[in-house]
Amino acid sequence: MSRAPRERKLACKTVRKKFSALQFSRAISKNPEESKFYALFKSIDAEKFGMNCSEVSSLQEKAKRLISEEVTPAFERLLKYITEEYSEYHRFGLAVSNVKDGRYYYQKCLEYHTSIRGIKPEEVHSIGLEEVEKLRGGVMEIARLVGLPFLYEKNCQSCCC
Repeated sequence: MSRAPRERKLACKTVRKKFSALQFSRAISKNPEESKFYALFKSIDAEKFGMNCSEVSSLQEKAKRLISEEVTPAFERLLKYITEEYSEYHRFGLAVSNVKDGRYYYQKCLEYHTSIRGIKPEEVHSIGLEEVEKLRGGVMEIARLVGLPFLYEKNCQSCCC
């Protein structure tokens, strides 16, 4: 985790703002029986797993102890790291091109996901726009056929897609 912050290969600050510490704090519970991690242990079907009641109770106690002593403290440390240290290193721009070697990285991602060597971001964007127009045309035609004029009227192009 420490290399990515140094190289600023992290989500941008805009995305980080949307991320909430609440996501991690939900995983933290002072009472292990209220923890989301304990949910699977609450109603173990002893017969299904070939266990007797004392084995189930023992497993539940072990789960509570592990959640209290290991899982919750680990999430507390992670929350502290993310909110205090990690978040300082988020980059400012949205595009991956803002990171070191970002343009090269993006090019390699394009080639990998499209399996087209040398394809440029602008070409992918242009293909995407063409495909959206094709889809829009199809949606407009369906809207006309089923009698939803507000979707296909010229003055309301923005209502759809």
